[in-house]
Amino acid sequence: MGRLSESERNELWDLWEAGESQRSISRRLGRSPSTVRTQLVSAGWRRPSPPAEWCSVAVVYGRSGGDIERFGP
Repeated sequence: MGRLSESERNELWDLWEAGESQRSISRRLGRSPSTVRTQLVSAGWRRPSPPAEWCSVAVVYGRSGGDIERFGP
């Protein structure tokens, strides 16, 4: 069936944090228990934190070492 969609992952973590078992989550999602377990194990049994927002500061390496340049306003 492929990878879990974003909505399936969110539902998985909501159910897991609510105390549901791996088997009951797999039944609710219509996925195999191994798919649910793989998602849980790969994240260290904790809901992954959202990705960091874009940062306007970058480190540019040149001859002088590491200089900090700001992009944008």
